[in-house]
Amino acid sequence: GTVIPSSKVKTIQHLEGGIVKKIFFNSGDVVNKGDRLIELEPIKTLSNYSELEKRLINLSINISRLRGESDLKKPIYEEEIKTDYPNLVEESRKLYDVRTKRYRASIYEQKQILKNETDSLALLEEQIEISKSLLEEQLTNRLTHLNLLKEKNQIKAKIENANSQIKNIKESYFTDVRTMLLEEISEYEELKERKISLKDSLNRTIVKSPENGIIKQRFVDTIGGVVKAGE
Repeated sequence: GTVIPSSKVKTIQHLEGGIVKKIFFNSGDVVNKGDRLIELEPIKTLSNYSELEKRLINLSINISRLRGESDLKKPIYEEEIKTDYPNLVEESRKLYDVRTKRYRASIYEQKQILKNETDSLALLEEQIEISKSLLEEQLTNRLTHLNLLKEKNQIKAKIENANSQIKNIKESYFTDVRTMLLEEISEYEELKERKISLKDSLNRTIVKSPENGIIKQRFVDTIGGVVKAGE
C-alpha cells in the first residue's frame, strides 16, 4: 500500500514477500507510525525454519553422543532435549552402545590374543632354558632346540602384531569420532546463524506503517493473495 506522510508519498514494500493473511487498513484510513497494515504468511520461510530446527536438534543429539564416544563415557544430553525428544535421545543412546561395544570388543579380542601369546612365550622361554641345559649336556639334539627358538620368534611376532592392532584400532576409532564431532559442531554453528536470519524473516511477517499519514492507495486487496519480494 501507500502511506501519505506530511512530507511525501512513501511506498511500503516487503523484503521477502509472502501470502496475505490479514489486511488491517483501507484507502483513506489515517494511520500512525507502527500501526499494522498487513500480516503475511511466509510459507517457505516457516517451512525452512521448521526443517532447520529439526536439523539443529539432531545435530545437538549427535554432538552429545560423539562427545560421549570420544571419552568412552555415557552421553550427557540437554534436559530440554531429553524431555521434548525422548525417542531421538533413546535412539542416540542405542547407537552409542553399539559403537562403543564394537570398539571395546575389537580391543578385547586383541588383548586376549596378546595375553595368550604372552603366556605361551613365558612357558616357551622356560622350555628353551631347559633345552639349552640339555643341549650343553648333549641330552637333546640341536634341531629340537632350534625349533623352540623358531617358535619363540613366531610368538613374538604375534605379540607385536597384537600390540600394533590395538594401537591401530584405538587411533582409527578416536580419529573417526573426533572428525565426525568437529564436522557436526561446524554444521551446528553454521545453522545457528542461519536460524537467527530466518527468525528475523518470521518476525517481519507484520508490515507496519513507517510514518504517520493517510493511506493513499492499497495495492493488496485479496486475502490469500501473493505479495512478491520487494512488492
